[in-house]
Amino acid sequence: MKPISQWIVSTKPWSLRDMMASEVIKKGPASPKFAHAIYNLITSRIDDPDVSDGDIQSLTFEQLGEASGRIAEQIVEALKIEHTITQLESMMTDAQKESKPS
Repeated sequence: MKPISQWIVSTKPWSLRDMMASEVIKKGPASPKFAHAIYNLITSRIDDPDVSDGDIQSLTFEQLGEASGRIAEQIVEALKIEHTITQLESMMTDAQKESKPS
């Protein structure tokens, strides 16, 4: 299996399926669909042709934590970028308003 640290994590926007899986995961292992939700989230967030379905299904708890951490890092990075873009757009709008004569 390719090392998890080298897996390509998706940069695509979150899907409804990703959000539904994350809601089940928040409920914890007592949820009857917990393992399935983790599997769905990982399979939708890993965009690596060298990582097979069997690789994902064979993850140990330690490896699962590592894969989840990489996915979380990607999510945080995407949120930072989105926030920065929103701030820049706001600054540009304010600058345009100030530069127009009244």
